[in-house]
Amino acid sequence: MKSQRTRNRLAVTLCACVLMAAACGGAQAPPNAFIPTSKEGQAASAGLDRADLLYVAYDNSVIAYSLPQGHVERTIADVVPSGLCSDRNGNVYISAQDGIRKYAHGGIRPVEVFRSAQTAFRFCAVDPATGDLAASGSAKGAGIRIYRNPRAAPQILEAQDGNSTYGSCVYDGDGDLFAERVLRTGRRNVELVELPKGANRLKVIQLRGTPPSRLGTIEWDGQYLVVESSESSSATTRLLRYRVDAAKAAPVD
Repeated sequence: MKSQRTRNRLAVTLCACVLMAAACGGAQAPPNAFIPTSKEGQAASAGLDRADLLYVAYDNSVIAYSLPQGHVERTIADVVPSGLCSDRNGNVYISAQDGIRKYAHGGIRPVEVFRSAQTAFRFCAVDPATGDLAASGSAKGAGIRIYRNPRAAPQILEAQDGNSTYGSCVYDGDGDLFAERVLRTGRRNVELVELPKGANRLKVIQLRGTPPSRLGTIEWDGQYLVVESSESSSATTRLLRYRVDAAKAAPVD
């Protein structure tokens, strides 16, 4: 089996129907996001406690397909999802208008909801070491919020004066958090920022080589950061891999 870390981190915001043609069959609109998960803990749902599942977010539902068969196993119909993430136990987190909902592996009812009265979030990521939940992709000035549990007030990172927003975020295997920061002023449009494990301030990561004009989804593949890049002059989407060390990100050939 593939490592749990790799399986949990390969969520890419692309058209999953290309990969799931047999399951989608053209009946669904293109998905918003998808993420594979595996259960390595106590049973969450009868018959699916150790099954590998691919969660696909559509406009008005999230569907869990079996892997590798592609059969529909579960449908979460009471949610309008904007993003997905998962933790090392196979629990799935769905970003929605009322907060980020946590579902047990194979479950169809939320077991917890991480709420924010001020804003809704598009992206989330779970620290594999601590289980902390990071949320980003909200309105300008909201920053990144890190929740230790649904009942505690979140830590807010660099809430801005309205000039910046934060896009996709992800933790690496060591608990370092990476995120896209979209700038509204200055020469550069986007930056890659990092919150090192144990730190309380974000720092800018220098992208070596020719940096992309914009960043999309950021994921961790178990060894490198994988960045989705869609150039404004082309319809082609590229996946770029970076090795991060000492506040610098070097492209991997």
